[in-house]
Amino acid sequence: MTLYLSVLFAALIYALIDYLGKEGSEIFTKKYILTFIVNVLAGSYLIWAFKFKPEVFMVGNIDLMIIVAGAFGIFGQKLFKSIMHMANRQIKTKLNLYRNKK
Repeated sequence: MTLYLSVLFAALIYALIDYLGKEGSEIFTKKYILTFIVNVLAGSYLIWAFKFKPEVFMVGNIDLMIIVAGAFGIFGQKLFKSIMHMANRQIKTKLNLYRNKK
């Protein structure tokens, strides 16, 4: 249960960072909320599929499996957002070129 909560809390922290950052109130759109839900479900699925168990990989008093589970919650959100930005033709590239030029 703690690994699943780690995925959820990490995704929530990432959403709060988006809210405070450039994304702002866009995190309350249906698309962002649906992405958030899918990300948490995908992270939970990975934990289940890999049969991760808490306290299997300990370094001192730190359970690294909780950190790995949290990474699933963050990386999934970041990966999806990056793919959406790459597909958006209205965003300028680093060379100030638009992607929609024909």
